[in-house]
Amino acid sequence: MYDIVFLDRDTVVAEVGRPRCPHRWQDYPQTRPEEVLPRLAGAHIAVVNKVELRAATLAQLPDLKLIAISATGSNNVDLDWCRQHGVAVCNVRGYAATTVPEHALMLMLSLRRQLLAYRSDIAAGRWQQAPGFCFFDHPIRDLAGSTLVIVGSGSLGLGVARLAAAFGMQVLRAERKGAPTVRPGH
Repeated sequence: MYDIVFLDRDTVVAEVGRPRCPHRWQDYPQTRPEEVLPRLAGAHIAVVNKVELRAATLAQLPDLKLIAISATGSNNVDLDWCRQHGVAVCNVRGYAATTVPEHALMLMLSLRRQLLAYRSDIAAGRWQQAPGFCFFDHPIRDLAGSTLVIVGSGSLGLGVARLAAAFGMQVLRAERKGAPTVRPGH
């Protein structure tokens, strides 16, 4: 029987699959830092999204065998400590592999086309006041021909690179600090 505790259930708007093995499941909508230890006491599996699990906390949870991160990132968990102490850590692979790259390109387009500046001017009546109902107060630039640097080669970075290339952008890759080589894109 596994004791599974999801510390910040309200941060995930999705159905969360439950394991087929015998288990007891406990959801908490949110968890403050001072609530982490009492809630995870005796737990075998912790499910987290934003809650931080650092070495000082993890050292006090001897029953913990797995941390399941309900997101793509893992910076909220002390991975080195987990590796050294045999606590497995997994996260969501391929999460939002279409949504996040599309959102990134939408933000780039918004910035290059000065969407917020023009929206503000139109809301203030600038369009109606302009001769010929046309004004060019903010420079509009294309994405095509621009250079985009992407750090990392995960599914999100690769998705952004694919869309950026389709828009005619030059895509450069960088790696995290200390990486010996830059991984190729797929």
